[in-house]
Amino acid sequence: MSRTLLSKARHAGHVQRWHTVPTIRPQNVAAHSWGVALLVMRFWPHRTNGDLLRATLLHDAHEGVLGDVPATAKWRWPHLKAALYQCESELDDRMFEKLTISELKVLKFCDLLELCEYAAEEVHMGNKGMIPVFKRGWVLCAGELKDMPTYHPSLINFLVELREKACGSTR
Repeated sequence: MSRTLLSKARHAGHVQRWHTVPTIRPQNVAAHSWGVALLVMRFWPHRTNGDLLRATLLHDAHEGVLGDVPATAKWRWPHLKAALYQCESELDDRMFEKLTISELKVLKFCDLLELCEYAAEEVHMGNKGMIPVFKRGWVLCAGELKDMPTYHPSLINFLVELREKACGSTR
């Protein structure tokens, strides 16, 4: 791994997430990446190898240069999303090349799952503005779950608990 990538990653850790959405507690890229890594270790312990964990911790390193561009901007301007993807690919220093397709799926899923976990915590603390964020993330997670490699059985209970935290009891 290059020193440049590590330097970018350290800088990226300070980049503020959710800067266009009011939150009760701030989150930066470092806290998000740490949360993603913990989810990988919790629900895919048999896949916790060096390459996957490194990619998990560094998956948003490009934000040290590009910032955290809100998803809403990417949805509204697809050409912006495409340009950012090209920039991210150049900045990510080929960190994902060693990952298998299954590992890439785990990383993508846990990235979404951490979003849901953060949003559910915000809603639980009274931030009703995060309900739509949670619901959108939840739908994306549910769509990805069917294609996930073998996961720890407690994942389903965790998902149910998150939904209850964000949306109230579903029983």
